[in-house]
Amino acid sequence: MLNGVRKRLQIIMNFCNICKFTIVIPFIISCDGSIKSDLILSDYCVNLGDVKEGITISGKVKLFNKGRTDLLIKRIDTDCGCTLATIDKMKIESNDSACIYYSINTTNKLGNIENFVFIESNTDSILHFIQLKANVLK
Repeated sequence: MLNGVRKRLQIIMNFCNICKFTIVIPFIISCDGSIKSDLILSDYCVNLGDVKEGITISGKVKLFNKGRTDLLIKRIDTDCGCTLATIDKMKIESNDSACIYYSINTTNKLGNIENFVFIESNTDSILHFIQLKANVLK
């Protein structure tokens, strides 16, 4: 369980370094040490490489529930109007998975871009994110 907490803390710290802000993170672990639901992503950072300007890039990231109870997705959101994200199911049973589908419209974008998909859930961390990176060329 601590390895998962360390991994999430490292991801959040990396995000804070990228965005240049500081965040205070309270941790709450139940007395019996059990994990309610545990959200694990197949990719936390997706590098889409070089892409042409004016196209829409699409892909998916798999989301796993490694906890003992149902994982409830409360909300999926993005940080930019050019990025869309959806999930194929909002309730993921223990040891089951779902897919998050994303698309980025590169119209009027040039150079390195970085967008985020935010996932709000009933896990101890509450907020999770996927970083999407690409280099948009003319």
